[in-house]
Amino acid sequence: MASPNFSHIAACCRQAYNGVRRPHIVLESAFALSPKEIPSLIEFFYEDGSIGERLSDEDLREIFYNLTDLYPEEVESEPDLVQVLSNLSEEIETTVNFKFVHASMNQMFGRYTIFGGHPPQEVDNKVRSMLMRTLLKRVTARDAYWLILRLTRKANPFKHRDVANALAIHHKILKARVRKEALFTPLSKLAQRLALDELVGVPRIGAALLVPLPTRIEAHVPYV
Repeated sequence: MASPNFSHIAACCRQAYNGVRRPHIVLESAFALSPKEIPSLIEFFYEDGSIGERLSDEDLREIFYNLTDLYPEEVESEPDLVQVLSNLSEEIETTVNFKFVHASMNQMFGRYTIFGGHPPQEVDNKVRSMLMRTLLKRVTARDAYWLILRLTRKANPFKHRDVANALAIHHKILKARVRKEALFTPLSKLAQRLALDELVGVPRIGAALLVPLPTRIEAHVPYV
């Protein structure tokens, strides 16, 4: 299954950030779009407190100046940086898939190198500006807003419980069992294990249960 158009992922963000009543249903719908990319989707939608990869307001401000060649005095004192950056897009249709967007985010965070064959290196805002320009030429302003917001890692739209419940629904496993497993396993790693059916002893909905018969032991007990 091909990677979904990023517009579908942005639509999931809009629903989640606007306070949908059952966010795990929204998340599972994203999982259904691309089952092979579930670990990447979890990285995009969710992060725990240990992740320090995010763009600060200073990063966004410098990227904006690099893209526009404006001087600070030409911009209002406290602009909504996510909004002004996304408004730089003039596209009328998002033409890029989630896989490309996620790879670009990884490059901005310095996880992968832009040029193969070299170890990961520190990425500065000039490089991030180049990557942002490429994205803004393929993503509408409406969808770019949610992409940039996720780059800042602000206002996480899904909680740990939501991701665990979405995984349980997607794989048709009891929610309580998956939530218990998620207490000891990172969610993206748990998604990989579920895809490979590596959770031993986890009952699936509708699967037959084999209940072993009690062990019979013949013993002669003397009368007391």
